[in-house]
Amino acid sequence: MAETNALPTEAEVSLIRADLKELLPDYRTLADEMAEGLLEVKRVLEDERKVVWSRVYNTADDAYFDNSDSTGRNKDRIQNAISHMTAAIIFQGYSVMNNPEEEQWASLAQYHRDMAKSRLLDSTLDIDSDDSGAIGEGEEGQTGQVFMVK
Repeated sequence: MAETNALPTEAEVSLIRADLKELLPDYRTLADEMAEGLLEVKRVLEDERKVVWSRVYNTADDAYFDNSDSTGRNKDRIQNAISHMTAAIIFQGYSVMNNPEEEQWASLAQYHRDMAKSRLLDSTLDIDSDDSGAIGEGEEGQTGQVFMVK
């Protein structure tokens, strides 16, 4: 099933910077960049935090796993990271295509990439560590790089 609900809205991504769409080449859309942002977020979760995507997002239900208090912890934090990663990808592309000699765009890309990573690596997330399909007792509110991929 498609991960339709995994992505933030275009309005949420535009909160990072209102003119992001204007920085895109004609052949790319914000949806294209968000899809790339999601892939990068998955890589950071797995490579640096040692959490596979299927433990924070239920692809069968097309929804983030949530704790029993329904705080929306995973959705809020991960979608914010996707928004920052999307901005990083856009700034990097703009830098390469238009102004490779100007460091401001590359610096903005690095800033937003760092913001996305910090959201993922330092955040408290609800992780389905027993692969049961739900967040059970002891799986709520796990922080930092303390998880291992089975």
